[in-house]
Amino acid sequence: MLFLNIVKVADDIFIMAKGAFEIGYWIPAVEVPVYVLSGVVLSRWIGLEGILIASIATNMVVSIGLKGIVLSRPVFDRTKLQWYGNRVRSIITALLAVLPLAFLYDLAQQFLHPTFLRFGVTSLLGFGYMVAGVRWLLSRRSREEPMA
Repeated sequence: MLFLNIVKVADDIFIMAKGAFEIGYWIPAVEVPVYVLSGVVLSRWIGLEGILIASIATNMVVSIGLKGIVLSRPVFDRTKLQWYGNRVRSIITALLAVLPLAFLYDLAQQFLHPTFLRFGVTSLLGFGYMVAGVRWLLSRRSREEPMA
């Protein structure tokens, strides 16, 4: 969910940087009713999980899907195929990056019984994973910068 919202914010930053406010200004007007209707239907059918599913599905279909059709060429200077290929690659990379953390989280839930201990260990796992990711990104960036 967080990843999808980050993607939406990045898109909005590109739109602002290009000054292309007239292109796709109506996308939120489509997104909100789709989210509300699907959230109501799925929450009555599935329950609380239905709201989460509606949010993720709306982000994937309307925000990311529709933006690729409308904004790929005028805002991002790419063909639709390039734009969607980049999105799919980013989603797969994010899923692969999170997979080890999900596995460790599942192990912690199975072997740690007191709730406070589970919370502490899983929080430390998440924090350590975040620090490792930031360190990796910074080291990658320093390797790409030319030496003066």
